Amino acid sequence: MRLMHPNFDCRVRKNRLICRGYVQPTALNNRYRVRLEYEERDLPKVWVEEPKLSRLNPDEPIPHTYDEDCPCLFLPRAQEWGPEKPIATTIVPWLSLWLLYYESWLVTGEWQGGGEHPKRGNAEPMSDTSA
Repeated sequence: MRLMHPNFDCRVRKNRLICRGYVQPTALNNRYRVRLEYEERDLPKVWVEEPKLSRLNPDEPIPHTYDEDCPCLFLPRAQEWGPEKPIATTIVPWLSLWLLYYESWLVTGEWQGGGEHPKRGNAEPMSDTSA
């Protein structure tokens, strides 16, 4: 992680990897402070801390998010991510792409990233019961 994303600060606390850093999809996009957490035998979870994600309509969720507006970066049941895949080369780049689609959605009102929108009401981001 340190080699590919030197602006991330990573710590291990009670067997949980916690990384905080900045992601900016392109020079034209906002710079986002993000938090990533991973615990063995679980799936990585990601939060966008700043700037806060915005909704086009207060009554409608942001596309491709779980509860707490955690970005949906991959389809767990399709096993697109596994612990053998480095977070630095999967989750962080996928988050950058997600943020690019998010900013496009803010302008157009249309999610251009494809994929399946996860079901709301899921307390665990990226669990095997959601997509």
